Amino acid sequence: MSDSDDCTLSEDTRKALQEFLDEQASAGAVDRAFVEEDWQLSQFWYNDRTSELLAKECLSVAGSEDSRLIGCLCCPSVYDKIVQIDPIGGQRARLFEFDRRFATQKRQFTFYDYRNPTDLPDTYRASCAVVVADPPFLAAECLRKVVTTAKFLSVGPVIFCTGVSMEGILTSLLEVKRCRFVPEHTRKLANEFRCYANYSTVHLDAESEVQALMNEPTDHIYDI
Repeated sequence: MSDSDDCTLSEDTRKALQEFLDEQASAGAVDRAFVEEDWQLSQFWYNDRTSELLAKECLSVAGSEDSRLIGCLCCPSVYDKIVQIDPIGGQRARLFEFDRRFATQKRQFTFYDYRNPTDLPDTYRASCAVVVADPPFLAAECLRKVVTTAKFLSVGPVIFCTGVSMEGILTSLLEVKRCRFVPEHTRKLANEFRCYANYSTVHLDAESEVQALMNEPTDHIYDI
């Protein structure tokens, strides 16, 4: 192209280009590349149906009028699903996670090490309308410390997903009850997992909703 060629974009072309860039920016704000499980960190992702129902529960409890946060404690798949289901409400979601790979994937990420359960900015104290937690290890010490963090973050409502073997310890630390909903993972685990909450849940005990979700085809995939 010579210096004399006219490379000025027309008004319509500029508008179309700007719309495209705006769409790309909007999509990029919630674009989170898939992160492989790291078994050394005891990472086992929920399947899509489990992530969806937990996300719906958190969004329902948080509501649209409450300005408080939604805390996702060691459960990145729930965080991602919250943002996917409700990009606006999902702006209030925060991922508290040890794996720093998630810090680079356009998530609202805060580093969290369960061994230091309250080593978080004090601004997070009682900042969450609801906290959903999945302790990384089926061990009493780990569970106790994650419970300490959940109490630090939440104004009240807490959801825990953990092995049935931890139920006795969990109920001694929190006034929770076992929910009807049974969480599932993308990989079949040897340990039986259940969901527990310290309040009357919106979706996790609704028989028709839980049954309908569990009857969906297992190959149902969402675009994340």
